[in-house]
Amino acid sequence: MFYFTVVFHEAIFYMEDLETIVLMEEEDTLHIFDIISLNALNVEAVLASIVKETTKKVVFYFTPDFTIEGMTATIMPNDDDTLFVLTKKSLLKGNFMLPLTSHC
Repeated sequence: MFYFTVVFHEAIFYMEDLETIVLMEEEDTLHIFDIISLNALNVEAVLASIVKETTKKVVFYFTPDFTIEGMTATIMPNDDDTLFVLTKKSLLKGNFMLPLTSHC
């Protein structure tokens, strides 16, 4: 969160009714960097509160653990997002991205 409070201080939005913090920026595309909540996350309610009629596209900068009807996934290459894990067993399958708030 330190990174966001310094660099993206205008990208932090608190949704009081959902007790959820959304780190996002919007142009024509809504860029969602992270969604933070202590409660079970209701992504559809979060999106219903932040998506406008002028929003053309929503981009998640993390791998969502949810699906929404009509949602499609596109893998975007990112050379700055590297995680090294040493293990004897496979931990993760497929492509995934960690939220920007997990980077240091």
